[in-house]
Amino acid sequence: MNLKPLIVVIILHVAFAFNSTESPKEIGAKWETRSQQEHPECLKKTGATEEEVDQYYQLIRIPTRYNFKCYIDCVYRVYGFINEDGSVNKDTLVKNVEKLTDEILDFCDVKYQEKLDRCEKAYEYAYCITHYHSIYFQE
Repeated sequence: MNLKPLIVVIILHVAFAFNSTESPKEIGAKWETRSQQEHPECLKKTGATEEEVDQYYQLIRIPTRYNFKCYIDCVYRVYGFINEDGSVNKDTLVKNVEKLTDEILDFCDVKYQEKLDRCEKAYEYAYCITHYHSIYFQE
């Protein structure tokens, strides 16, 4: 598969904490690069498009197509953010994803638990954490 040029390093799983000095776009670029390098199978097996992945990581826009929702589920699982039983691994998320806190994850957990489908659950969680008090939209 021809992956377009990788941008920087990656965002979500590096460990900077809530007061990360990196901008949301820098964080997104890091995570896109990391996900493409370490787990290209998520894009291949879910049918998500590179354009959708770019929107998510670079523009912090979350596409609503089901294939992309399954991409999120795949990425969250391979990085250990969601366990095989479907539960969220909050400790791993807080340690590895810039700007995330226990408060955010507790808030988003309610919406996450309402969904039965694993792809829908991952999508709801990703949507909630990226939109919580607009933390990823502040430069």
